[in-house]
Amino acid sequence: MAYAVFPGADYSRFSHCIGVCHQMGRWLDTLQRNGNGVDEPKRRLYRLAALLHDVGHYPFSHTLEHAVKDHYELEAERRGALEADYYDHEDIGARIVEADPELGAALVEIGLNRETLKNIFGHNDITRLSPLLSSDLDADRVDYLRRTAHHTGLPYGLDDIQYLTTEIRLDDQGRPCWTERALHALDHLLLARFFDYQQIVFNKTVAGLELALARIIREMLRIGGGDVGLDLSKSGIDAMLPDRWVDWDDHALFEHIKRFRDNCGDVVYQRLCNSLLKRNPPRMVFEAQFIGSSQDRQRFKAWANALESSLSTWAAHFEMDPRSWFLWRKAFSWTDYELDVEVSDQDSELPELSKLPRVLRNGDETSIPLVCHQSSVIRSLYLQRAYSVRVYVDLTTENEFKQRKTICDYVLAKANAMKDDYLVRSVQTTIFDAMTA
Repeated sequence: MAYAVFPGADYSRFSHCIGVCHQMGRWLDTLQRNGNGVDEPKRRLYRLAALLHDVGHYPFSHTLEHAVKDHYELEAERRGALEADYYDHEDIGARIVEADPELGAALVEIGLNRETLKNIFGHNDITRLSPLLSSDLDADRVDYLRRTAHHTGLPYGLDDIQYLTTEIRLDDQGRPCWTERALHALDHLLLARFFDYQQIVFNKTVAGLELALARIIREMLRIGGGDVGLDLSKSGIDAMLPDRWVDWDDHALFEHIKRFRDNCGDVVYQRLCNSLLKRNPPRMVFEAQFIGSSQDRQRFKAWANALESSLSTWAAHFEMDPRSWFLWRKAFSWTDYELDVEVSDQDSELPELSKLPRVLRNGDETSIPLVCHQSSVIRSLYLQRAYSVRVYVDLTTENEFKQRKTICDYVLAKANAMKDDYLVRSVQTTIFDAMTA
């Protein structure tokens, strides 16, 4: 929901997918010019996979998908089921590729079959080119960073993509990698992702709106199908595939939320719906963040859990409904594929490193992951995490809003007192003034 804060960032998933397809084509063209054996049928296949990579996404993307995942995993736990009853967006995308008649006819026309395309979506790509579509440095991420920078006016995606495009190669195992000359450009792109997330994805207002959306969705899922609730179980999704899925977009979900607001009969959820629909998000009343090692994760998790367990008590102190209080937490890693142990050149073939950008050894056709290169900035950061925790409260009435400063001071005192019980004292935690953050 970044567009609610950055109005220019309202580009469509369609334009993004066109951009991913274009970036994929540029990389494959470079590989072809360098004699790396990427022929025209393979180029066509991967450009098509890039074009369709997001076809299975839910409305509001990962926010809704995570709410669906949380709900059905909790339901599975309650029932003692071994598997949660939901699809992720890649599962849905594979089903669309498998069943959509219009897409099937188009594939036949260009001489491709569904199974080959599904293998790329399912990461069963025997050509080993799938990191170009799904990795720490893939066409999806490159287009996202550049497009978001352009539409928000922020500089974090303005990396030297052209240079990275000219320096892409295949190593002796047929894996995408980059020449050593591109080392610092690779570092820069991964650092840009960190700053993009901090300023856009984790923006306090964006996060507040997404918290409200996720809570509304979980309640609608709890109610189930019908005009008020939602059924996004596997059977519910199957009923929409393939024909009705295209109609299930952001606008359709907002219309469903309006019906929920008008018919749920719950004042708290009616207020949350209005906070979302009228861009009046829950307000941040506490924020703390620190840079720590991956070994701090459990202590951070324990502190965040303790804060979350306290929300109902704090809400009662101010005579508020606890469903109006939210905890937001993140442990950001500089690579998507989190590593908890130090790695070296000898570990370069570990499966855990397969999705990391690779760099050609100087004068050699073998490659190593970026985090194994002694001159990489990311090597010094990959065991670090940027930990952040916030408390939000839905302050709708004028009287509640007047209490914000009092609530901020109260939560700050309580959270600060709890911090020392969970975090080692050597961890320097920055506590922000939520009234000015």
